[in-house]
Amino acid sequence: MGCARKSIPVVTLPAPAAISPVPSNLPDMNSIETISEVYIPVTVDSPALIRQINALIPQVIYEDSSLVEDNMTIRAEKMDSVDIRIFPNRLVYDVPLKLNIVRDVGITKVKADGALKLFFSTDYHIQPDWSIQALTTILNHEWIEKPRVRLGVLQIPIENIASRIVRRSSDLICKQIDAQLQEGFKLRDYIDQAWRKIQAPILITEKPHLSWLLLRPEKILMVPLNTHDSQIQTLLVFRSKTDLVFGTKPVLPYAGILPTFEQIGQGPKDSLIELSLNFPLKRAEILLTDYFRGQEFRDGNRVMMIDSIHLSGQGNKLQVETYVSGTYPAKLELEGVPVYNAEKRRFELAGLDYSINSRNLLVKAASWFLKKNFQKKLAELLTYEVGGYMDSGKINLAEALGQVSSFGFRMEPVINDVWALHPVIQGDQATVTFLASGRFQIRIDRLVEEN
Repeated sequence: MGCARKSIPVVTLPAPAAISPVPSNLPDMNSIETISEVYIPVTVDSPALIRQINALIPQVIYEDSSLVEDNMTIRAEKMDSVDIRIFPNRLVYDVPLKLNIVRDVGITKVKADGALKLFFSTDYHIQPDWSIQALTTILNHEWIEKPRVRLGVLQIPIENIASRIVRRSSDLICKQIDAQLQEGFKLRDYIDQAWRKIQAPILITEKPHLSWLLLRPEKILMVPLNTHDSQIQTLLVFRSKTDLVFGTKPVLPYAGILPTFEQIGQGPKDSLIELSLNFPLKRAEILLTDYFRGQEFRDGNRVMMIDSIHLSGQGNKLQVETYVSGTYPAKLELEGVPVYNAEKRRFELAGLDYSINSRNLLVKAASWFLKKNFQKKLAELLTYEVGGYMDSGKINLAEALGQVSSFGFRMEPVINDVWALHPVIQGDQATVTFLASGRFQIRIDRLVEEN
């Protein structure tokens, strides 16, 4: 932390680096471990899901090219794209089929075309280890166009045809979809990538000291997949410890295996990251004493020097005791309220003024010192701008989270605002809390590995 002749902090991050010299005996600031919940809405690209289901369903659903058994060949091909509807833990979709039928009637072969729609349902459940358990079944079928042959009394056995196609689809398609969703939909890989990458230290400030935000998720919760505004959505909740580390980039071990899956109902979409710091008031005492060392307040042959400054307080009050020497040696007491000025984005000491005893003393013995506006200068020195740090932290946080990406998914962070709460004084420490709100959207545009 630098010692600014115009701006010395008492309750927050280090002062600007351009200021020197810096006393070497400054007590360290330290972070207070807090718990934040990072809400990450997840949007699955609907066309991607449709493409994937289409890819899992073969173009030719059923083909019987032998006339031996029933004097009839049948070919059923997928006709159009699959229509998918999403429900909690369930996918429902229908597959339209084009039918080409050839019937041998002895003297000739006749052809008939038709269209059949099969309705599928896939019930899926996320297991504690984040694997997918899926069970696909055929719900029913519906004729779009019944095949007909107009040749005397010749009839096409349409229900027999439908039954054969349903049996074949049940054996082929349902098993294939289940296998691909269970083996190919790498949900655990997606979550594990996010779990690992969100723990990487995030650079918040570079000057006057490097500072790094650490998110250490302890639990991950997830809302079931559903549809909203024609989009497939869910919500991940990372319940994380938050911490701030000063100095070189910390090298942290990976925080263990992925937590087990837990399902929850709906939650908010905006995240709130909380970061709290303890600022030793002794740090400000040393800086202020260093600032005033050697300075004299004069009025004619009367002189006053600031020998030392002591800071203490409780709750929203900060007491300042300053020992002065010179013509009128005394202990002066001042009191003010540390606040965060949201408009100016800085910490201030509001209403700093002398106690009644100190004011009476100065009126009687050194009224000229009151006119020097010492308390205003002290209040000015106890003002600290944090807007620049908030701006850089906002940019760095968005950039770092924006790099959370892997196969098929990417995070799109938007940091809405960064602000601080009024400082709280507890004995020889001042506690400051910073908050950042934002939305950290994940978009998934591929669902299974492509060969």
